[in-house]
Amino acid sequence: MLERITRELPTLTDAVVRADVKGEHSFEITTTGAADTARATGRKAASTRKKTTEKAKRQSRQARKLPGVARAEGTVKGAAASQGDLAIAGYDSLNANEITDRLPSLSQIELAKIDAYERKNENRTTILERISSLQGDEPWAGYDELTVSEIQAVLGEGDETRIKKARAYERAHKNRAGVLEAAERETSNA
Repeated sequence: MLERITRELPTLTDAVVRADVKGEHSFEITTTGAADTARATGRKAASTRKKTTEKAKRQSRQARKLPGVARAEGTVKGAAASQGDLAIAGYDSLNANEITDRLPSLSQIELAKIDAYERKNENRTTILERISSLQGDEPWAGYDELTVSEIQAVLGEGDETRIKKARAYERAHKNRAGVLEAAERETSNA
């Protein structure tokens, strides 16, 4: 065995020198199967990443349906946020009035995020007081995650308490015409 290895050493040495020094590889990556394996591994990794991301998003949406989770999530995100992470573009260049005018359209998560960011940075009482007045329980857990049509479908179920809560919340926060119209329609039908 030693004899055989000794005979092959010059050939192997020559191949290594040609590959490393002269750039003349002794194999073709496309014929060894290495390229195909690398591509297949890359596709599998991308597929796994996509599935994991989708699963994490689903779980996050489910968790937000629990009371108080949205605010806690926003607080955590806001503590580590930069200006670019906030729902209000150019936040740091705006004055307090410009910011407070934009707050009502934000979700509870976004309000909590801005609250934490503001406390960490400028700590302006005008903004913090306005956020405090806007923060509150959603009409039902996960409300801020729903679209107008999804909210309209829930309001169509005719639960009067839920309709009143949604109307009050919309008036104080997002003021979306589609939701307010559905709430008025369902109130008159009840």
